Amino acid sequence: MPVDPLRLNVLCTICRSKLIINDQKIMDNQRSILLIVILFFSISAKSQEVYHKIIGEEKKPGFYWDKDGVKHNGTLKLKFSNTSLTGTTIKFYQNGKKMGRLGVDEMESFLYGRDSFVLVKNFKIDGFERYKEDFAKVLENGKIDLYMHLHLGKKTEYENLLKQLDQLMYYSYGSGTYLLKVYLLKLEDSSSFIVIKDIESFKEKFIPLISVNKKMTQHILSMDEKYWLDNLPRFVLEYNSRH
Repeated sequence: MPVDPLRLNVLCTICRSKLIINDQKIMDNQRSILLIVILFFSISAKSQEVYHKIIGEEKKPGFYWDKDGVKHNGTLKLKFSNTSLTGTTIKFYQNGKKMGRLGVDEMESFLYGRDSFVLVKNFKIDGFERYKEDFAKVLENGKIDLYMHLHLGKKTEYENLLKQLDQLMYYSYGSGTYLLKVYLLKLEDSSSFIVIKDIESFKEKFIPLISVNKKMTQHILSMDEKYWLDNLPRFVLEYNSRH
C-alpha cells in the first residue's frame, strides 16, 4: 500500500511537536526542581541568620550590673534556656576575651545592644514551670510595667507546639529549636506578675485591667483577636500615657 507523502509529513510534524512539548515539560520540571532547591537553601540560610539574631548568638555591645552595684562594660552573647533551673545567661567578653558566663547569681540587670533585661521574680509560665527569678526584657514602664520573658521550648510533639503558636517567636525546623515568649505585667503598687501568654489570658487578665478606659477597651474588643498579643506593648504604652 503506497504511503501518502502529505499524510506522512503531517504525522512527522505531530511527532516532532510532541517531542518538543515533552522536552519543554522536562525542562520546566527541571527548572521547578532547581528553583525549589535554591529557595530551600536560601530559606535555610536566612533561617540561620534569624536564629542567631533572635536567639542571641550575635555578639552585641552592652554592660551588666553585678550584685554589688558595679557596672561592667563589654560585649555580650545572650543565651536562653529551656528550664527555670538555668534561666537566661550571658557570655561576657572584654577586649575580645571571654570573661565567663553569668546568670541570676552574678547579675542584677544587663544591656544587650539596645535591649534592657532586669531580674523578675516569682512568676509561672505554665502549669509546671515556675521561675523563682529570671531575666526579662523591659518593654514599658509606668502605671503598668510590661516585660517579655523568653525561653527555649522543650522537645515536644508537633501537635503540642501548634497549641503554643501564640507564644511562638521563632522556630527552626532543622534543629527543632523554638523560642517562646510570654508577657509579664506588673502594676506599680504590686509586687506580683500577671502572665499573658495567649489570647485567652489576654482576654481574662488584660481586658479587665484596663476596663476603666472604656474607649480603649471597646477599640481592642473590636479588633481581630489574632492581633492582640503583638499589639500588647502599644496598648500598655497608650494606657500609661492616659493614666
